[in-house]
Amino acid sequence: MSIHVELGDRDLVVVVDDQRVQLPVGVLTLSADLTTDPPRPEDLTNAIGLVADHLDDVVRARPDLIGAELTISGPEVTAMVAIEVGGPATLPFELDRAAAEDVFRTIVTEGRADRAHNPGLDVLLVDRIVAGCCAVVAVMRKLQVDTVTVLP
Repeated sequence: MSIHVELGDRDLVVVVDDQRVQLPVGVLTLSADLTTDPPRPEDLTNAIGLVADHLDDVVRARPDLIGAELTISGPEVTAMVAIEVGGPATLPFELDRAAAEDVFRTIVTEGRADRAHNPGLDVLLVDRIVAGCCAVVAVMRKLQVDTVTVLP
């Protein structure tokens, strides 16, 4: 069993067995509620919870997805890999949960000016990476996976 998640601006698309489920929450949707610099912990918790809540319906219908092989794609998750390795990301890349959580903690505690100095972070993603990190850790936590394969 495998699952693929595509991070989009206004949605997350979950693909399982050639079925596509669009969840109405994306990077821009999450960013709209992350208005302080750096974001407040309660806003981060709410963003992660929103993604997890939308994934609940998918997991309820397909409980076999818990612990399934997970691939994920989107510019923000590619940026997480670049931050993890300190430069341009070579994909596919196996991102373990500890590394994803570490990048998340680093990014969400930095203000915008400091985030911009992370090696490998594209300047166009400085404002989007916080929401992207929230989405990635929410998916990994909800699906209880230790590793995700990041695809181009």
